[in-house]
Amino acid sequence: FYNTLKKITQFKISEPVPEFPSTKIDEFNALNSTLNSLLQKVTSDYRHNKEFNENASHELQTHLAVIKANAGELLGSGFKNTEQLEQVRKIYSAATQLSQVQKSLLLLSKINNREFTDNIKLNIEDTLNSVLELFSETIDIREIKLMVQTVPCWAVMDKGLAEVLLNNLVKNAVKHNVQKGFINIKLEEEMLEIENSGELFTGKPESLLQRFTKGKNGNSGIGLAIVREICDLYHFNLHYEIHQTTHKITILFRQS
Repeated sequence: FYNTLKKITQFKISEPVPEFPSTKIDEFNALNSTLNSLLQKVTSDYRHNKEFNENASHELQTHLAVIKANAGELLGSGFKNTEQLEQVRKIYSAATQLSQVQKSLLLLSKINNREFTDNIKLNIEDTLNSVLELFSETIDIREIKLMVQTVPCWAVMDKGLAEVLLNNLVKNAVKHNVQKGFINIKLEEEMLEIENSGELFTGKPESLLQRFTKGKNGNSGIGLAIVREICDLYHFNLHYEIHQTTHKITILFRQS
């Protein structure tokens, strides 16, 4: 019984199904046989789903790249007709947004399938500083007042997902800010807090963590949904609150 329990506990869906030894007890043999069939089915479904997502992603990105390339050439060729120019711009913009959404959906699928297992102990402060450097020019152009207070903060997680997490948080604070607004970032030993100015929002803050929440400008949001999935994956405590035009996201990195 404990041998079977140990194998199930240590089983990872991306690895081969464990072998359960035969015993002299019929009930344990029946249990092991049932578990083997179940794990074989789950593993097969996971593999087929993974292959489908990757193939669909490849095909979509290929055709979207063709659409963007041709639309880009048309934009560069010049249009005397303003209406036609605007139509081509809409095609290029839609293809760009669809490409980004498709990549985000594939990432969400990989997170849900627990495909990120290369966890290491990393300093969130270093990753945060790198991300802030990427957005420094945009912050300056929009005249956003940035205040940052950080100390070393260690967490055990995949390095790539840590970059995605912080990139989406900072991007959200910049993108949905106002001209000459503010962003206050505080990183403590076990907590990250990002507070920023923004448009007035009267709905429930939790709704902004859902996939494809429509913003005021009609854009579909998926960045914060990815943040929520990453936090769920590592059992981080995520909290989002809004006070009129001030938005604040808090993440507790304490892993119990």
